[in-house]
Amino acid sequence: MRLKVVKSFDNAANDFSTEPFVWYVVDVEVLDGPADLIGTVLSLPYDDRIVGEPVPKTGTVVVTSPAAWVHRNSKGKVGVFGQ
Repeated sequence: MRLKVVKSFDNAANDFSTEPFVWYVVDVEVLDGPADLIGTVLSLPYDDRIVGEPVPKTGTVVVTSPAAWVHRNSKGKVGVFGQ
């Protein structure tokens, strides 16, 4: 999937998500992927501390898959984009 970052929200200052370690919520527009999702804006979690990079800037295009953006390892730990 190709996703364009529309906006990011600091979850530490808000309660957009109750998942632990979701420091940001990033709104992305689907540019390429499943036909029924193209043009849709999705809100996805992002943890800059685990990823080791700041939140992608507005307008940045990233290529990823849903499984790569958010996944759980064999111990059930949540992982986020970039891990």
